[in-house]
Amino acid sequence: METIRLELPVRGMTCASCVSRVEKGLEGVPRVDEASVHLASERAIVTYHPEQVVIAQIVTAIHDLGYEVPPRTLTLSVRGMTCASCVAKVEQVITDDRRGVGMAIALSKRTMRTMKQNFFWAFIYNSVLIPVAAGALYPIAGWLLNPMLAGAAMALSSVSVVTNSLRLRRFRILAAKEE
Repeated sequence: METIRLELPVRGMTCASCVSRVEKGLEGVPRVDEASVHLASERAIVTYHPEQVVIAQIVTAIHDLGYEVPPRTLTLSVRGMTCASCVAKVEQVITDDRRGVGMAIALSKRTMRTMKQNFFWAFIYNSVLIPVAAGALYPIAGWLLNPMLAGAAMALSSVSVVTNSLRLRRFRILAAKEE
């Protein structure tokens, strides 16, 4: 099985006894293979199995020993979200499990692809049908587009963009592997 090497800051250690206590506590977490704690840098390096241990378990073990793991802030730029449903999906995907980030990236790629498709078809519509509606074919072929048909075509274009975007609702988040 694949193992992950995680480096966490640990605050509150003052001596070698503290280091030993944290190392033993971390190695006591099931499916943690190795723990190495450094007093000078105030860091713990943990090797664990991500399929069976989540980072929250490791942080809880450190907190239970009386030490602090200061939270880290991670800022991700997610573009193309157009509604609260998109935000909820991304929030649901991103957890303290690193696999959630991969799912968020997959969702953002799918969103970008859908936006590019919508832009392409809207561009085709606007570059072809708007000149026809304005009478560009009248001098050549004598055709004029009825304004009601032009309005219906515009509505159909909007419906197709929304329908294409609604396909994102079928994006499914993979369930975590069962133990």
